Amino acid sequence: MTSRERYYGESIDAMPFGLMVNAIGQVVPLPISFAVTFWFRLRRWLGVRILPSHGIGGIGSETVLDRNLMPPRAMSRWADWLEQLTDLGFTSLRYSVENNIGAKESASIVLISSDSTILAYLDWFQIPGAGGVEERRVAEFNSLLESKRYPSDSTVAVTEVMTAMAHKNDLALQDAFKCDHIDTVFLDEKQGLPKALQAHQRRIQQNHYPPRCLGQDEALQAYDEMNQRRFDLMLERGYLRELTPREIDRISRKKLQ
Repeated sequence: MTSRERYYGESIDAMPFGLMVNAIGQVVPLPISFAVTFWFRLRRWLGVRILPSHGIGGIGSETVLDRNLMPPRAMSRWADWLEQLTDLGFTSLRYSVENNIGAKESASIVLISSDSTILAYLDWFQIPGAGGVEERRVAEFNSLLESKRYPSDSTVAVTEVMTAMAHKNDLALQDAFKCDHIDTVFLDEKQGLPKALQAHQRRIQQNHYPPRCLGQDEALQAYDEMNQRRFDLMLERGYLRELTPREIDRISRKKLQ
């Protein structure tokens, strides 16, 4: 790591008050959730930044690996999903580990459907939790549209369709990550990956969305550009912020217990 590298940290105190109360309330009683959220907000009002447990590099800073060099734990947790995606006609495009500092380990895979209209993304990470190290896996299906579509209830054109699967405790934060130009649905991972894919395809058909067909050479570039737009949106909303050199130094000393 050099001093020139940029890292970003989560700013949970920037999220809407009610949203944070609901999210924290998934794991602790509501009165405690309210008190914790208020404490975060008070520190923000006083100009005291909360030091994140980890930092993440920007889009494109990940390390691309061969499949056999991926973290064994991540591959084990993805095993059923990878088997299902293979059966559904998906092909792997990229395996990578994320550029993190501090108390986080993460890895990801990008895949493409047999008709080249759907990009699947599998994410695995470990971070500190209330009861020790917490492990999560996330799956997304994304389609870029060939041309804009305007929903009947919005003046903002839809350019992307996303169907995401996440742990039930994380679903409380879904509204924070929605954007008008992305037709987004979040599902509990217990519903299963095949059902999530069916839901994604059904929304494309019902809304007459024209999915863009991506050649394998352009698929990763298109995916990274899409991911960069979403990353920039999180920065704009304040949910992510660039870490200072001093914060990077302090966070780098943190480790998963």
